[in-house]
Amino acid sequence: MEFERDFSVHPRIEIEDQGRFAIVFEGKADAKNWKDWAVYMINDVLKVFSEVKFERFEQPDDLSRPSRRS
Repeated sequence: MEFERDFSVHPRIEIEDQGRFAIVFEGKADAKNWKDWAVYMINDVLKVFSEVKFERFEQPDDLSRPSRRS
């Protein structure tokens, strides 16, 4: 499993309101292992930062337009 096969760029952190942040993954259209990578990343963050609480995975509703986080 190679990260570059499934993603266009490395994940980035986006700061949101109310002390929240998002880890943004930009997957390629033909990505097969993107969910596995996302779970690995979330688990690593939770191990290092015990105060972090995972809320959910989400993706843009309409993949033909940029995400609301862009």
